[in-house]
Amino acid sequence: MRLDKVVNAVKEGLRRAGAERVAVSRGGGCVVVEAPIGNDVIVASVTQGSVDEYYIVKLVPASKAAETGLTCVGLEYTPYGLFVISNDLEEITEKVAVKASKLLKWVST
Repeated sequence: MRLDKVVNAVKEGLRRAGAERVAVSRGGGCVVVEAPIGNDVIVASVTQGSVDEYYIVKLVPASKAAETGLTCVGLEYTPYGLFVISNDLEEITEKVAVKASKLLKWVST
């Protein structure tokens, strides 16, 4: 599976969670996906895991990542957020949608 297909699955998951637009930036072996939803922006880092064909997506509300920055390394080290680890595109899409919605509820309380 290619990283581009995983990024597309993440984008679709964010759209299912309510994003109307999605921005993608690439750097090295990681891709950062940003999507404004409601009163925050969900930022996702997408990387290939050390086990072939598994991908790691970390979802973080931008409001909680200000100290570490919105880069792949910054998102990896922020103590906030939720992970999706999978090698199935549909599962990635579904879990990104569910977890992005959970994060938005969390930051709004």
